[in-house]
Order: sequence, then C-alpha cells, then structure tokens
Amino acid sequence: MDRQTVELKKRGLTKVEFCDLFGLNKEIVHIKRYTGSSELSHLFQQGVVSAELFLHEPEFRKLVNDKLSEHIE
Repeated sequence: MDRQTVELKKRGLTKVEFCDLFGLNKEIVHIKRYTGSSELSHLFQQGVVSAELFLHEPEFRKLVNDKLSEHIE
C-alpha cells in the first residue's frame, strides 16, 4: 500500500496514505526511514489520521477496501 493514496474530499483532505503495508492477517503497518524528528512525527501523524478516518468515516473505509481489493485476492 506504500504511496497508494485515498482521496476523501468530504473532510477537505486531498490524499491520505492508509498504511505502508497491509499484512495477510490484516495487520496495518506504518513504516518510515528515521532521518530525524520530523520523520517520526510524520509516522505518528499518518497512523493517527488513517486510524481515525478508518474508524469514523464509512466512505474512507469503502475507498480503502476498494484499493485493497486491487492488491489482495
């Protein structure tokens, strides 16, 4: 899922990266190469934003599931 973005225009968000890896057992993994505190901050922010949207926005879940079905059989 790395660099696979989902557009949710309803909340004014242009592009959201749901996760970097989606495991076979449905693990949601966020990974960033550590180059400093800004990368670590981005990692945490990505996790928070994608989790909140996945929990509270049915449209986001549908768009994510559509993307996942392209990659998982």
